[in-house]
Amino acid sequence: MKGLLLILSFVVLVQSSSINRVKRDQSAEDVARDIENQVTDVLDQIMGGNCVTNDQCMEFVSYCHKEGTLAITGHCALNWWSWLIVGVVALLIVGSCVACICCQCCCLYACCSAILDCLCCCCRNKGYSPANRG
Repeated sequence: MKGLLLILSFVVLVQSSSINRVKRDQSAEDVARDIENQVTDVLDQIMGGNCVTNDQCMEFVSYCHKEGTLAITGHCALNWWSWLIVGVVALLIVGSCVACICCQCCCLYACCSAILDCLCCCCRNKGYSPANRG
C-alpha cells in the first residue's frame, strides 16, 4: 500500500512539474498582450465591436445595431436597460457621497466635514458668537 502511494505521489509530482514548465515558456510581454487582447475582445462584444448578428455581441447586455435596413454589418450597442443600470449605479455612488457629506450619522461625516471646512472656509459655519468680547 505504501509503495502504491509513493508511486502515485511521484506521478503527480512529475505531472505538476511538466505543467509548470509549459506555462513558464511564455514571457511576461506575451501574457500581457494576451490579457489585453482578451479584455479588448470582451469590450468589443459589449460596445463598439463590428457584428453581423446579435450572437456576436454579448448576450443580455448588447445587441447588433445596424444603421439601415439593408446594412449587412453593424456595431454592438448597449440595450436600453443596460444604460438604466449604469445610471442607477452612478446615482447610488453620487448619493452615497452626498449622504456621507450631509448626514451626521455616517461614519465618514467628520472627515468629509473637515474637507468641506478647508475647501469652503468662507461659507461654512464657524459657530455662533453673540458679541465680540474682546
